[in-house]
Amino acid sequence: MFKVNRQTDVGLYKNAYMTTLSTFGRRLRYARKAAGLTQKELADKVGLKQATISELETDEYSGSAKTAAMAEVLGVTALWLAEGKGNRDGSAPMVVNYEAAIAAASESARNLIDAILRADLAGEPETTFNLILRMIPQEDEPIGRLNP
Repeated sequence: MFKVNRQTDVGLYKNAYMTTLSTFGRRLRYARKAAGLTQKELADKVGLKQATISELETDEYSGSAKTAAMAEVLGVTALWLAEGKGNRDGSAPMVVNYEAAIAAASESARNLIDAILRADLAGEPETTFNLILRMIPQEDEPIGRLNP
């Protein structure tokens, strides 16, 4: 019988479509990478250990007493970091940092983005892109709905 270690085999629990910032850990990791900080650098700035940042990013804990301090260092709002509500940086409307998002995306996602941009430049009709959008879960839909 195989034993599964939830820490080292975390990839087994992830669905290919789980790319939203739906948890504290995912938002923390995204904001840290967008700020160009390592886990150690963030930990040093807020008085935590690197291992604690790692545990927070893997959702071993649902938050931290240092959430406000981390939000300030990362340039995001504490409400967005803690609960995913409101705009990430407090501005309205939320402006997506595409360079950071693409840098943090998987290779498959980057390949899809490239293919979509090539199709757009080649004059693909708008209906094609609307069809693609309909296939991607929206914020109010369950993430795993495309993976029966």
